[in-house]
Amino acid sequence: MATQITRRDWLKLAGGSVLGLMLSPVPWKLVDDSAIWTQNWPWVPTPLKGKIQNKFSACTLCPAGCAVRARCVGEQPVSLWSVSEHPLSRGALCPVGFAAHHFAYHPLRIMQPCRRTHATVSPVSLDEAITAIANVMTEMQTSGAMEFVA
Repeated sequence: MATQITRRDWLKLAGGSVLGLMLSPVPWKLVDDSAIWTQNWPWVPTPLKGKIQNKFSACTLCPAGCAVRARCVGEQPVSLWSVSEHPLSRGALCPVGFAAHHFAYHPLRIMQPCRRTHATVSPVSLDEAITAIANVMTEMQTSGAMEFVA
């Protein structure tokens, strides 16, 4: 006796498989686990616990100087918003200003004093940087060019 599998049998098998999979907890557990995994990256900075407060300042990343309201946890800013009542910016803030609180976590930020010589930048110690600045200021003072110092 030969068993023949018809198209109807294939459709029953496919429908039963889909129905069984949907009624089982496997796909729902996979969706739940993937949601948890995608929200808990180890490199995402977590703000400190502390008092939440708003501080007002001006953005210094472009010449416009837009007014900024920084929401801080402790002393660490966690979000930046524009100030709609400010007479100059009138509630406007550029995308760089909105993302400015993330700059402290950038891997290419400058973490120590540097000296630029022609096309290269090399790190120097803090004492060496202070000495170099003091020497330039003394030289400008003796040459009478102190009005060029901002």
